[in-house]
Amino acid sequence: MAGIRAEGFGVFATTNIGPFNLLTALVTRSWIVHVGVLFSVVNSAPRKPQPVVYYEAQFCGFVGPRPFARLYRWAAARPYRRLHIRWLNLPAGSAEQKRLIAEQMVADKIGYDKVQCVRNWLNERLRLAVPRDPSRVHCSEAVTLLCRPEYELTDERRPNADSVTPASAWRKLNLLIKQRA
Repeated sequence: MAGIRAEGFGVFATTNIGPFNLLTALVTRSWIVHVGVLFSVVNSAPRKPQPVVYYEAQFCGFVGPRPFARLYRWAAARPYRRLHIRWLNLPAGSAEQKRLIAEQMVADKIGYDKVQCVRNWLNERLRLAVPRDPSRVHCSEAVTLLCRPEYELTDERRPNADSVTPASAWRKLNLLIKQRA
């Protein structure tokens, strides 16, 4: 997006404690159902303040930048939705590099399908392998790729970004933040 430069980088997670997501919570042992990335930006265009924008993977593809107010309104629309945010300490210039990678992902990646969500659930619960597809990206995979190399969200159980779930990404990120504090 022309005219903006990222100065900060963060990750958001959403919880949706509605009855439909009870199955997700039982399978993943967490109410975290979605993750995405945030950028605090400086806008060089006059009259266009966008202090925070976000990117996320959805069924339609990897999308962004979107104004944070949109995400906030989504969370505030229902009493059972929650929005969790972690801003990450990164070396100077790293946030802008990650924003440029996110922009490229918007152009290159297509969305995931419901089968991918089911495969991630099965991996989380039964440790069944998740097939890799370089043309598609799901939410926690995108967050895992964008957090590298400063925050590695894969582990021995989830050895590649395709197998990371929103819940496991959020748990691992919080663990890494706590260890560095």
